[in-house]
Amino acid sequence: FQPAQEIMKRIGVLPVDWLHDLNSIPPEVQCLAIMPEGADGNCKPFWEAYQMKEWKTGFVRLAIARQAKVIPVATIGAEEALPVAATLHFLKSLFGSVAPLPLFPFPLPTHWKIVLHPPLDFSQYPPEVANDYEECHKIAQDVRQIVQDTLDYETISAPLHWLSHWNKR
Repeated sequence: FQPAQEIMKRIGVLPVDWLHDLNSIPPEVQCLAIMPEGADGNCKPFWEAYQMKEWKTGFVRLAIARQAKVIPVATIGAEEALPVAATLHFLKSLFGSVAPLPLFPFPLPTHWKIVLHPPLDFSQYPPEVANDYEECHKIAQDVRQIVQDTLDYETISAPLHWLSHWNKR
């Protein structure tokens, strides 16, 4: 696994466990893209398309610690491009993460839309909130809801949206 880690490091990917110790992130790192759903969001089957998984709290803790702004982003189209047939949970014990089993061996042509929401200013929170799991969890889920509302609205006519909401009707 060492070659893969080296490639990731060279393209600027930081290890997720750096979010466990916020002081391990170098101060010169000023801009990060964090996927708070983690592998669970990328590996969910197509019938759960556009139904976000619960968000992790690392981005909240980091934003509070750095007194930073967070820009919630909704991405529409990725789930149609490479639909997932199954989530391979057994790989977690081998590689530390679940993995997707794509429905097709190649990406499908899709129309993508990326919605950038207004920045949320995390400097309003006192630094000690970064150590309060319950408060960070609540903040993370509030930000998640902003993105989920956008996904619900923007994908209302998408076939995978209909399929993922079918059992809720």
